[in-house]
Amino acid sequence: MTKMYRQALRTAVQGGELKAAESKALYLQGLCDRLRFDPAKALAIHTDVYRNKLKSILDEKRAISDEDQDAMLELRVLLCVQEDVVRDAQKELCGTIYAQAVDKALSSGTEAFGKEQANAVRGVQGDLRLPDDIALETLTIKIRAIFNAFIGKARSQKNQKDAAKELRKMVFFNANCVCKLLEPLKPDAIRDVTPPPAKTEGEGEAKEGITEARDLMAPEQKKADADRGVFNK
Repeated sequence: MTKMYRQALRTAVQGGELKAAESKALYLQGLCDRLRFDPAKALAIHTDVYRNKLKSILDEKRAISDEDQDAMLELRVLLCVQEDVVRDAQKELCGTIYAQAVDKALSSGTEAFGKEQANAVRGVQGDLRLPDDIALETLTIKIRAIFNAFIGKARSQKNQKDAAKELRKMVFFNANCVCKLLEPLKPDAIRDVTPPPAKTEGEGEAKEGITEARDLMAPEQKKADADRGVFNK
């Protein structure tokens, strides 16, 4: 039955019948009714089609052109793909490439990191058409992991002097790298992005008021309404 629905959907798209339909949602619901196919399963197929289309574009170009963006928007409208599906695909597929760009930029080293590296990351974000909030969420997760690595190394040191040295490296990394990466995404966040608190022997606990990286997580996205049926955005 799934194969039959996919074939019928392909015919409707390629033949232009779905595009010509005044209501894409009603057309798709009617298609499900005629084939006695579960609309929820149909929606899952639409999600898979949308995701695979985006993946094929990124696998080939690692970027999204104006033409690609228009094609993805048309596909989204035809298949009634909801906003949360689009964002999940962006987060997973575009976010992976963006994270790789961040890794490459940071590989230059804390001292060598500058505007050139930060602009390169911003450029990749633009090529991917990745929204700032998703880029910020992706970046925040990576920064938090790096902060935790610094803290873990500091705690593994045998003496106070070496532990403090590792923490100073973390502070320098925050100032020289993190702030430059965050500035175009969320300027107001720069003052909040400080390394999480760490404990070192002989110095006691660091100030508990230091804001942890998780505070930078983007606000929870709004879910698309589906009050007119499973296919409505």
